Amino acid sequence: MNYFSFPPIILLSFFWLLACSTGPVQENPSSPYRDDLGVSITGEKNQLGKGLQKPDILSQVNSGSGPQLKTGRQFNKQKVKGVEPVIALALGPGLYGVTGHISLLKLFQRNKTPIRIISGYGLASVVAAYYAMGVTPEIIEWKFFKTLKAVAGLRPYSKKWLEIVDKYLLKYFKGKSIQNAKLVLGLPVYDGRRGKVVIKKRGDLHQILLANLTLNNRVKGNRYQAAFQYDVFGQSDTLTKAADITIALNALGSEVTFIEGSGFLVGVFGKAAALAHRNKVKSKLYFDLPVGATPLDSTKDISDYMRKCELYGKEVTEKLDSYTAQWISENKE
Repeated sequence: MNYFSFPPIILLSFFWLLACSTGPVQENPSSPYRDDLGVSITGEKNQLGKGLQKPDILSQVNSGSGPQLKTGRQFNKQKVKGVEPVIALALGPGLYGVTGHISLLKLFQRNKTPIRIISGYGLASVVAAYYAMGVTPEIIEWKFFKTLKAVAGLRPYSKKWLEIVDKYLLKYFKGKSIQNAKLVLGLPVYDGRRGKVVIKKRGDLHQILLANLTLNNRVKGNRYQAAFQYDVFGQSDTLTKAADITIALNALGSEVTFIEGSGFLVGVFGKAAALAHRNKVKSKLYFDLPVGATPLDSTKDISDYMRKCELYGKEVTEKLDSYTAQWISENKE
């Protein structure tokens, strides 16, 4: 892919300042994108990761929220030999860059990496949901390619864009519940009523995924919206309590640009990039996908990008194997 001939870059340091601000991302009221995006942030309180709900995922699992599961810690109480760690995977936002997550899922599946808990932000929540439901990475890839072909040239999060994404990607989840996933699925969303990010482990999967594609309460009457506007990887604390090893995959680089975006979208995703970087310390296995300076809404050379992610994934799996071996060694009888 050509990473060099793009619009002026937005430096991460600028977004770092945004991430430390106390209010949600604002849009210029005179912006021509306002009517299209339907921005409405009146009366909302930005917690920016504070007050993050930390539910006991596994206790919920064992009471009907997904598959039955024991962690390595639970096994260790009984000093059982040969136990493998429970691995959680958190997929960061990145618009079309989340296709890189699919490449990593292919590697994990090929290596029989025991991913037992999965989470995702924004469009990555859709990747996580498909995988949690037992859909193969190859089928997920096909669905995303079909969708990206249909939305090419459209402004992300516009009404037409949302309609197409709902039709091609989200329709599969209608009538399905989060707790019916084959893996433990925890989806972070921003709860407008409670003024904080929460982890959804039960409920209508289609509606929660739609919320993950909702910026600043675009859908009237929907109390939930995309969590990545306020937090990225902050929920790793929750996953860590439920898992023995947590992997965080970041699909946002230090440069945020769009082909058909607006200043509002640049601000939202730039802030998310800064939040992901700030929370990298929450995960011992944090990895930045090789997104480069490609515009987030570019559908060009996606296949090349995914191949680069697959090559990079070898480094990820090597570090994970090393970390897993260390964990097993430390938790033997």
